[in-house]
Amino acid sequence: MSYQPAVSVIMPLHNAENTMRESIESLLHQTIDSSEMEIVLVNDGSTDGTASICEEYGSQNSNVVVLHQENSGVSAARNAGMDIAKGKYLAFLDGDDTLAPTTLEAATLFFDKNRSEIDIVVCPLIITKNDTQTKHVSSKVLKRTGVYDVSLLKNAYALVTMMSILIKNDGEHRFDEALFVHEDELFIMQIVLQKEKLGYINEGAYYYKYRADSAARTKMHPYYQFEPNIRMWENLFNAYPSNVPKYLQASYFNELAWKLREDALFPYHYPKEEFEQARDRILQLLNRIDLDVIMKADNTDIYHKIFFLRTRKPSQLSFSVSSTGLSVSCNNVVLHYQKKIEAYILKTGAHGKEWRMTGFLKSPVFSICEEKPRLFLGKMRSYGEERLECPLFESSWSLHRSKTKTNIFWGFDIRIPLFEESVFCLEVELSGATLPVAYCFSDKAIFSGKLKRWSYAVNNCVISVDASGYMSIDPNNPRKAKESRTESDLIAKRHNAKAYLIRRAMALLPARTKSLWLYYDRGAVGKDNAFFQFMHDIETNDGIERYYVTSLDAGKWTEVFGSRYKKHIVSFDSNKHKILHLQADLLLVAYIEEENWLPFNKRSYPYFADLIRYGIIHLQHGVLHAHQPWKHSFDRLLIDGEVVSTNYELTNFQQNYLFPREALIDSGMPRYDFIDSDAEPKRRILFAPSWRKYLVHQTQKLDFEPIDNVFLDSAWWKEVSTFLNSETLAEMLDAYDYHLDIKLHPIFKVYSRFFEFDNPRIHLINSAIDSDYEVFITDYSSWVYDFVYLKRKILYFLPDEGFFSSGLNGYREVDIPLQDGFGPFCTSGEQLCMELANVLEGVRPSTQYREADGFFLHYDFKQRERLYRSIRQRIEDGTL
Repeated sequence: MSYQPAVSVIMPLHNAENTMRESIESLLHQTIDSSEMEIVLVNDGSTDGTASICEEYGSQNSNVVVLHQENSGVSAARNAGMDIAKGKYLAFLDGDDTLAPTTLEAATLFFDKNRSEIDIVVCPLIITKNDTQTKHVSSKVLKRTGVYDVSLLKNAYALVTMMSILIKNDGEHRFDEALFVHEDELFIMQIVLQKEKLGYINEGAYYYKYRADSAARTKMHPYYQFEPNIRMWENLFNAYPSNVPKYLQASYFNELAWKLREDALFPYHYPKEEFEQARDRILQLLNRIDLDVIMKADNTDIYHKIFFLRTRKPSQLSFSVSSTGLSVSCNNVVLHYQKKIEAYILKTGAHGKEWRMTGFLKSPVFSICEEKPRLFLGKMRSYGEERLECPLFESSWSLHRSKTKTNIFWGFDIRIPLFEESVFCLEVELSGATLPVAYCFSDKAIFSGKLKRWSYAVNNCVISVDASGYMSIDPNNPRKAKESRTESDLIAKRHNAKAYLIRRAMALLPARTKSLWLYYDRGAVGKDNAFFQFMHDIETNDGIERYYVTSLDAGKWTEVFGSRYKKHIVSFDSNKHKILHLQADLLLVAYIEEENWLPFNKRSYPYFADLIRYGIIHLQHGVLHAHQPWKHSFDRLLIDGEVVSTNYELTNFQQNYLFPREALIDSGMPRYDFIDSDAEPKRRILFAPSWRKYLVHQTQKLDFEPIDNVFLDSAWWKEVSTFLNSETLAEMLDAYDYHLDIKLHPIFKVYSRFFEFDNPRIHLINSAIDSDYEVFITDYSSWVYDFVYLKRKILYFLPDEGFFSSGLNGYREVDIPLQDGFGPFCTSGEQLCMELANVLEGVRPSTQYREADGFFLHYDFKQRERLYRSIRQRIEDGTL
């Protein structure tokens, strides 16, 4: 009888030359004797140096077996390796992952001791992404070495979804080669469900490395895999006509929950009827999950649990409210109880003559109760009233941890006179009961349970909150204000030495006699609205001190800004910037993301929150285009004013993004002063596609890296290259004497090398003057509105329409649908050539497009002056 090693490790490898050595070395350095371990390297049709590296290790190590096959996918490669593996047990390792040294020895010894009871042994799974390590969700259950009975509810979420396993080499199990995602999970689940038990060792580890171009990242979305994935689950559930194993239920619910959070649950790219059918298939399986399994999901909060329960069988949910608390029940089983309504305070601060507190009320009850709650300020001494009602609106935070509306949260924006004495608390009325409120403060709310800071001072005015939930405004108490500032200094001294030093430096500076405004663009974009407004405002000689903040190297300041204003330029994140930021009265920002203007990280910001007094005006980079209420809604932002340029925005911001009318400044964007709508265009066409989130890798440092194989294989690139290489296009450019310029989004410049063409009439450019172009071709880029302003000919080109509508780019619709836009809508290179020919020939369009005339509010080159005067007026009125 031939010798049988203890374990065979199957390694599927495809173009893994850059990572596979580390993986193989982690096996060669296992503590198990090399004679007890077989390594099976399966080269799955690699086109790089993978094959030769396999042969190298095979020739140097007697326990390494090499198998070459045509590219057939990871499942086929694993199956091929299993077919020839001699080991008593089988383990698996991908070509960019590693095993801790003791893993195989510990796992095989444990398996030998418990072989009759289990068919699978699991080791700890550590996930590495952007240099950060996290444990797999199964670690919440699998903590101690032992055998786990997953038929028991307490162990149902011991979910093993990745290949950190050993199994028996009995020839009974194979990977489903028809699946390109979830094949690991299906393979493991079928083994676990045989005995509904698994073994776990708390020794060793499987280190999984997240890859930007892995199938898990690029193919997990429902655009790619909804049908095979839902069929997989249907087949698994259909094997159990009556009692579905709790482990299977938990596995399915876990997938629903994380996909909801990742906006990867529903196939939004389906037509309406097909979408409803797909949704019904999801719910039919959801209906077979027991209530106790749903409520046991520790990785899913009560709000998403209520969402799923309400989605499947809303009639089973009920609630009760009394002065002692409120509860949610399902079939008379209490699921959630709370004594107080949670008030999540997003931001607080002094604005002119008012103190404002913005946030939302949270309770699972709101999602099943048809009645709208009422919010009151109780015992408002300053108003001479016992109670004052505060208006409520449905908050954008109803999209709870998701891009889908999952719950109902009620928003509020409370404003109280800053220089009048007040004492008040929040109270909620619902179903005839008055309920107290429990506060939860964000980092931007100044108050902080984490830092134990319950008061702050605005000059000599002190705002505080006590343990009983009462807030107070003490309008003129210098002693108390000094004590509050001292306490904040001590908090910083105890927890953050750098923050303390900055606070002390601030305290030593003389009081400012001039107002201070700071202007911010995004470094990678260059001169934008903030720069243009800065260059206007600094010439006003109004006594206001101004600085433009940039990430450009100081050596380039004179080249970009000229020598005249060099002393008014500040390096982003410098010490001077941090001091000026804390002294500022106003920020004018072109981009809303905080990393573009906040010089403190999330960990440091709370130590300075009480010092910040500035208002924020968002200049916008362009007209709001992408529909992203989870990002742009007023109740999520720190801004006080939004600059708009069109009548459309005045309506859109109020209806879709919860902006009050007074927060909209209809002056027009500063850079429109530099776009000449009367200029005659040249015979040039500009093609300016936006970037695709699913075609690049975003690093932890907000850099973007190319994924060449994914990009070149994408439907987008295939149609774009078809258009740009088209003989029809070349003939058209020659016949009409036009040139076509390609301007890539800064993020997509990582692919510039693919946009080089022999045609002398096609050019890849780095910068463009809008008014030079007669025709503009784009997709969902908001740059299109510059050409609407110029009243130029526009064509929309979206060859990846399904990808976009599915949400793969981070959002799935625009506020003005492209099909209802300002020109023809094309989805293929051939169609674009045809529509472009019609445009150049002057053929009247067969479809009526949206009119550019009257779309913009102003064409007078006074946008900057109008914005400047609007801001000054708001400051004088005390509203900013």
